[in-house]
Amino acid sequence: QQIQNEIIDIMNPCLVSFKEALDLEDFKSNGWITLEQFKNVIRKLELKLSSVQMDYLIYEMYKYSKNSQKLKYEKVFDVLGFSNNEEEFIDSEYKEEPVEEK
Repeated sequence: QQIQNEIIDIMNPCLVSFKEALDLEDFKSNGWITLEQFKNVIRKLELKLSSVQMDYLIYEMYKYSKNSQKLKYEKVFDVLGFSNNEEEFIDSEYKEEPVEEK
């Protein structure tokens, strides 16, 4: 749970970009990418994930995948508690904080 929360904190500011980058890597639009493609997205976005955090994400994808050459990348969003629905991504990215009444 702690690793999951740390990853959420790191990825939350660039969640839409992360999703878009993964979708671009999935040029066949079949929901699968290779491990190398996933790592490339992390590098391109310059996400500062520790090796433990990266291993956690890879493991979670791998559990639902056929093999390391066909990773079900959408599972990353499920694991992190984010919907893969683009409108919900945009809404969560720009959600305003509630104003406290005095």
